[in-house]
Amino acid sequence: MKHHQDGVRYVFLPVVPRKKASIEALKHLLETFFDGSAANAAEALVDGSTARLAPEELDRLEQLIAQARKEKS
Repeated sequence: MKHHQDGVRYVFLPVVPRKKASIEALKHLLETFFDGSAANAAEALVDGSTARLAPEELDRLEQLIAQARKEKS
């Protein structure tokens, strides 16, 4: 993390792009809470009583799964 002083304050700036940081954080989350399984995490999102997915979000997940299946074939 970079920083510079602005008067009496320090202003911190990220040195890793947001997308890369998000991917690394997600990998850590999967390892820590879901035994490294994206399927277990998706199940928690879909079945979780605290997380309600909107129909549009479910449609998006279906599209991503279909795309992943197509790319694996």
